Amino acid sequence: MEAQVMINKLARFDLEMVEQPVSAVAGVPALKALKQSCSVPIAADQSVYTLEEAHAMCSSGAASLLTVGLHETGGILGFRRVAAIAQVFDINVCIHGVWETGITTCASIQAASGVPNLDDGNQIMWQLLQEDIVESPDLAPNVGKIPVMSAPGLGFTLNEDAVGRAAEAYGKKNGLEVT
Repeated sequence: MEAQVMINKLARFDLEMVEQPVSAVAGVPALKALKQSCSVPIAADQSVYTLEEAHAMCSSGAASLLTVGLHETGGILGFRRVAAIAQVFDINVCIHGVWETGITTCASIQAASGVPNLDDGNQIMWQLLQEDIVESPDLAPNVGKIPVMSAPGLGFTLNEDAVGRAAEAYGKKNGLEVT
C-alpha cells in the first residue's frame, strides 16, 4: 500500500494526522487497514458526507478524526449531527473549508461554537479571495483563534458594495448582464 509506506516515512516528523490518504471510493475498509498499520492518526474527509457515513467511519474505528465542513454535511445542523456521532465514539472533528466567503466562515464558527469534540486544526479560506463580502467582524485569526460572533444571526455585516463588485466581475467573466 503506497499510502502506508509514505505515512511511515513521514511519521518521524510527528504529524498531527494525515487527511484522507486513500481514495474515498475505497471506503471504510481501506482507511481502517491503513490506520491499523500506521502510527500516525488518520483523518477521514471525502469518505464522510452523510450521517450514515459518519456512523460507519466512527463505529468501525477506521478514523482518528473526521475532517468535515458545512458544505459537505448539509449545513450547520448536519455538521453538528456528524460531530455528535463522532463524539459518541470519542472522535474529534475538524472544520474543513473550501473556497468560501466570510459568510461561510461565520456560519462555521457558529456551528463549531458548541461542539465539545472540536479539534484545533480547523480551516478557513475566505482570505484567499481577492475581496471578501463580509464587512465585519474582522475574521483574521488572532493567535490562531477567531472569536465567536456576538451579533445576531451568523454575526456579520455584509459589505454590499463588495457584493456588487463580485456580481459585476462574475457577470463580465461569464457574459452575463448584472443589474
